Amino acid sequence: MIKHSFESPLTYDTSLNVWDLAGATIPTEDHVVLTPLVANRTGHLWHKEPIRTSNFEIVFDFKVTGSEFTKSEGFAFWYVYEDFKSMYPPSEADKKFWSLFGYKQNFNGLGVFFSNHDSKQLLSPSISAIVNNGTNYVKLRDDVPSKDTFFFKYRNSHDYVRFKLSAGPNGILAQVQYSETSSWLDCFMLKNVKLRANGYIGFSGFTGPAEVDAFVAGSPTGTSNKKGDRVTISRLTVYNLDLTAPIAQEVVSPTDIDAKAAKVEVEKLFNDNDDTPLDIKQLHELTQLLYSHIDAQTPREHQVFSQLNHLQNQVHRMIQEVKELTLEVRSVQHQKSGHHDAFHSMKSEVMGLRHLFSRQSEQQQQTVEALNKRVESVKVSFGLSGSGGDGGNVKISEVDKLSLTTDSLEDTIRSQALVSSYIVFIVVVMVLGFGLFMWQRMQAIEKKHCF
Repeated sequence: MIKHSFESPLTYDTSLNVWDLAGATIPTEDHVVLTPLVANRTGHLWHKEPIRTSNFEIVFDFKVTGSEFTKSEGFAFWYVYEDFKSMYPPSEADKKFWSLFGYKQNFNGLGVFFSNHDSKQLLSPSISAIVNNGTNYVKLRDDVPSKDTFFFKYRNSHDYVRFKLSAGPNGILAQVQYSETSSWLDCFMLKNVKLRANGYIGFSGFTGPAEVDAFVAGSPTGTSNKKGDRVTISRLTVYNLDLTAPIAQEVVSPTDIDAKAAKVEVEKLFNDNDDTPLDIKQLHELTQLLYSHIDAQTPREHQVFSQLNHLQNQVHRMIQEVKELTLEVRSVQHQKSGHHDAFHSMKSEVMGLRHLFSRQSEQQQQTVEALNKRVESVKVSFGLSGSGGDGGNVKISEVDKLSLTTDSLEDTIRSQALVSSYIVFIVVVMVLGFGLFMWQRMQAIEKKHCF
């Protein structure tokens, strides 16, 4: 929604004329200063026109800078159903209730609070949200931060912090990231909370009272605190996520009112004068022709702006889908790398096991051969090739036993080598099967995301 969005500098040449600024809020070349580095200051930045749909997304970049010990309350983002201009400045009776980050406690709508302190008044920045119907009075410290608060150190960050609020038929989701390159973090999710259309967006903040520091935990007692937090907003973008909404109502068309008003003035001028010279009448006809051209071009302008808004929404959705796809592709690539490393590790272990079995088989074969040579040498030493006698028979029987033992050992070694070969073969088949299964799975995942 171009009309509800801005990017610094915010000037009357861009869209400053559709924003209400109050208190200490001022636009600069690089950002809008919501609250300055001075205590006891309130700032307001509100859009003059409502958002015509209840299905939208709002993204803004902000930065909060200040001293280590601060009494600044923080700031708040609002989506309420009351026009700020109709309520500000508040009456004397209502001023005491305008103490919730510079806005009124009985707000009607959604409030997102960037609070610097927790319920115990300790410096602990957090982000929380409350939906109110305009009858309950929400108080700082008692109700804010809420129970489901998200503690997030946004103060004195190096880069602008980016906040995103998505509202739709299923609820409200808020996310935050430290910079454009970091990942999104979920702040809160309000399920089954559906905002109504025609709500006004705005910001408010309060830098805290300028008095002797008595309650900031951890700060030197009795020190003077005349400084607050400086809150700046560099840009804000509103996206229409409901393509059925009347986008044309959001289009800035300066020719609508100005052209009709000028046309009425010209008609009145010439209708009151019957003695109009000829050249003036020709000028009148030319003016009428110009106004007819403007009237004919206005619907086309609406159509062009509507198409641009629709295209902007599609580009935004495409960017989100590309980011999600990029994350999934990186995850798949990481899984592939991990499976590839595991496969190579298993392969190296199998090869090592095979080499170990081979070395053991060679050693056992060498042992058998050495034993056979020893048996032959024993036979020769005892003259078993041609001699006889009882002593010889006894020696022959001992040698035969040794020979049988050697043969049995050789058969055992061969059977173990055969079993080892079977084991290696089975392990290789299992590894290949696992690798084929993972390859098929990766192919299925790639087809799912690519087609």
